[in-house]
Amino acid sequence: MVVDFDKLRADITRENAIELLAGVRCGECNAAGEYILFSEINNNGVGIRCKTCGKYHPFVKQKIMWLRGHGKRRANDI
Repeated sequence: MVVDFDKLRADITRENAIELLAGVRCGECNAAGEYILFSEINNNGVGIRCKTCGKYHPFVKQKIMWLRGHGKRRANDI
């Protein structure tokens, strides 16, 4: 499966992240669709973690790190 990360980055939110990542392979362990979301209280962000290898932010190279709830992504990924 070829993933359009530009489209994914534009469309992904806290509410739809697990659904959108269903067939996407982890860059670290190559597992497909094995993700959970985690909350970071210090920056009010929601991140993605691979359930298989435990890597936090498996799509950092694709500039997908932090998600916001209520249909909005975080303004910055840094």
